[in-house]
Amino acid sequence: MSRQLKTLITVLSVACLGLVAVQPAMARTAANMKDGKPNILVVMTDDQALADLQAMPNLKSLVAAKGVQFSNAVDSFPLCCPSRATFITGQYSHNHGVGGNFWPYGWYGMTNRANTLPKWLQNSGYYTALVGKWLNGYGSGKTGDLDGEGNLITPGGEIPVGFDNWNGALDVSAYDYFNFTINQNGKPKSWGDSSYAKKLIDFANIQVKENPRVGSHGWSRAELLANSNAIFGPYSSIDPSTYGTEVPQNYSPDVTAGISNTIIKAQAKSKKPFFLWWSPASPHREDVDGGVRNGYRDGGRYKALSSNKHAEDKSSLSKLVKDPRPAPRYESLNWDWSQITKKPNFDAAPTGHPLNQQLILANPLSDFKKAQLQADYNGRLGSVKAVDDGIKTLIASLKSTKQLTNTIVLFTSDNGWMQGEHRVPGDKYLPYEESIRVPLVMSGPGIPAGTGGRTVSTLVTNVDFAATLLEAAKATAGRTQDGISLLGAAKGTSTLAARSIGLEATAPLFADATMPQQWDQPYRGVRTDRWKFIVWGTGNATSFAPSGEEELYDLQNDPYELHNLVSDPSYTATKEVLRVKLVALQNCVGSACRSVTQ
Repeated sequence: MSRQLKTLITVLSVACLGLVAVQPAMARTAANMKDGKPNILVVMTDDQALADLQAMPNLKSLVAAKGVQFSNAVDSFPLCCPSRATFITGQYSHNHGVGGNFWPYGWYGMTNRANTLPKWLQNSGYYTALVGKWLNGYGSGKTGDLDGEGNLITPGGEIPVGFDNWNGALDVSAYDYFNFTINQNGKPKSWGDSSYAKKLIDFANIQVKENPRVGSHGWSRAELLANSNAIFGPYSSIDPSTYGTEVPQNYSPDVTAGISNTIIKAQAKSKKPFFLWWSPASPHREDVDGGVRNGYRDGGRYKALSSNKHAEDKSSLSKLVKDPRPAPRYESLNWDWSQITKKPNFDAAPTGHPLNQQLILANPLSDFKKAQLQADYNGRLGSVKAVDDGIKTLIASLKSTKQLTNTIVLFTSDNGWMQGEHRVPGDKYLPYEESIRVPLVMSGPGIPAGTGGRTVSTLVTNVDFAATLLEAAKATAGRTQDGISLLGAAKGTSTLAARSIGLEATAPLFADATMPQQWDQPYRGVRTDRWKFIVWGTGNATSFAPSGEEELYDLQNDPYELHNLVSDPSYTATKEVLRVKLVALQNCVGSACRSVTQ
């Protein structure tokens, strides 16, 4: 063979190898997946009521209609941080120890933080990513602040163990829909007014440290407002122009959807399955803007005068700022408020025992509170509709990159929301249905749709979510799981046993008695398909002392919980049977949590 021919063959061989080297890997489709591990996309909203699903036609047509909806899903502890801690641990609050949003709880109060669901999935070969809200307190620590285990907190936020791609919003800028900062893989990036976002983060520092005042049990209302005034300026002369910017392209549900979409597209040719948790703030209130900066005044926050951007327009209640603010493209949408006001328990007087919250809420809702609730309702649904737009975008990208058939999509909320029911002017935490019920929708490989989607009506809980994803990912938990996998029920290959579900609020929302919402006090409870039994008390995450105040509802005949039967002798036997179940659940661990029948 001539030297020229050998050279030509060598060149062609190298060229061919080069061509082979640059051939893109195939997308991980259900057809070519060899490890049996699907991609996982979790979309978790914040404080979304079941009624808010009316603003999500894309979720209905692209996920629910293609899969299964669990119509009876309840949150064991309906509060942001305890619920999210349950999601990443698979445990009841009394086992993972997060009893609230603020010190000594929150993200930095949680122990063994490296041992959570993202790390377990990563150990199983998953590429893991978070976009949006993490657990309360994240990123708000300052130099020298310590976590619950005595370790220094990283100012600006750390990258939690278990994540390959981290995009965590810093608290409490996470709740401002136009001005916020995200830690993107260790580097902060701000949208909107960065100086205002920094003020929100500075304000949040109060929730990750102990009050040094001798004898304090938490920060008082006066101390909280003083801290706010020091950072933002006096609330007595609110200037509407001092709330940062409001640029449409900075709307946080859209921004976080965009980041999520980029991640999905980048993973199209990956050999690894992905776990992506998109966690938009919607429809959580913009708490600091809507309440604290106004000194919790019974007058809310108003839009600026058209003639003077520095002064509020208080000419009518229609000028109230919606909380949260909707996506600008949906600002003019007005939703049917009668969907809430026509409910029998809207502005309904509490019944039964004179519980603490019943005494506080004894008076009907004022015209102002009703107007604010309606404004907030329009804002909430406008923000949820933006999430629905994001779902449409993500599903389209999954489809165009040939990943959809191999992706489990799970949609839920961290808890529900009360908006005037039982006279509660906006809250979760409480054990009533509007607060504990959450949406749960799943689609993906092996999950049949049926005609228009399928429905599973068996009672399930957020304690089950981690076990469900672990089974799908063929991953191993690093903690004892209190819940069961719902994957078989989602696929229709097995049925769920009827269980009793534990309800708990292991600590007051605010420890100091001068703070608002003093109806948010500790309780233990049990929920079955038909019954709900609640025991109120005092204490914290490690102790509970019943107060003697109790509630019993027959949800079959009284779905709006208007008739407390606890003192009716006709139901004494039922109450005591439920009390036995409650006792079994309140300190349960592992299989003991799963074996309490109805």
